[in-house]
Amino acid sequence: WKRSGRRIAFIAAYDFLSYIALAIVIVLFLLVFKSNLAGLQKTVPALTYIIGSYSETGKLPEITKELSNEVKMVKAAFRAAILKAIIILALFYTAIIAVLSLSKGLLWSEALEIKFSRLFFKRFLFLNLIWFSVWLLAFVFVFKFINLFIAAKLIIAGLFLLLYFSILLCSLFEPKKALLKMIKGAFTVGIKKVHLFILHYAIAAVVLLAMVYAIKLIDFIAPSAFILALFWLLLFVYLAWLRIYISSVAKSVVE
Repeated sequence: WKRSGRRIAFIAAYDFLSYIALAIVIVLFLLVFKSNLAGLQKTVPALTYIIGSYSETGKLPEITKELSNEVKMVKAAFRAAILKAIIILALFYTAIIAVLSLSKGLLWSEALEIKFSRLFFKRFLFLNLIWFSVWLLAFVFVFKFINLFIAAKLIIAGLFLLLYFSILLCSLFEPKKALLKMIKGAFTVGIKKVHLFILHYAIAAVVLLAMVYAIKLIDFIAPSAFILALFWLLLFVYLAWLRIYISSVAKSVVE
């Protein structure tokens, strides 16, 4: 029990730190993105003049040499801003995957009882880049080429599938195993042996409901700040236990 408690505590701590790190990356991204948009401020006078002239006369202003230069400047500024935005988004996506691979890698190394090493991190990072990139492209395809109402339902269903298969993929992670083989294994186990996980996820759901009802029982006798802090603490502990539980089930199913 002492060993299990230690593992749960470390996993919960790594999980909490992962969200702190994620928040920092998002704030930095917003600051960088804001600075990129600031570069467009120099286009405001030219755009204001063109829009104002069109709204008054219903026609675009006469193209003079000065206005032609300003239009070229506006086009160049927008092209540069779009290019920078694409680069920033790509770096942001990579940074998110890298930060989560580090924090979640520490978490899963504890859950799987595998030593966290440079090899572990590198393989886990590449696995996450492949895994989430494929899902992201699938979501973009659905959103772009399918009816919006149907696409919304498909994306919601896809998020549940992503969560289900991601837990299995991490549970079956082995640093020295081929990445595509691990992905194939997660889909194989998740689809062909889904019936073996139903009972265990039902148990996990019952534990979660019991935790929520236990908190509600003391809700009326404790301060709301304490209840909120207790809820988040127990939630991180629950998620830590769930990872250990599902990973042990996944290993037993594969074996």
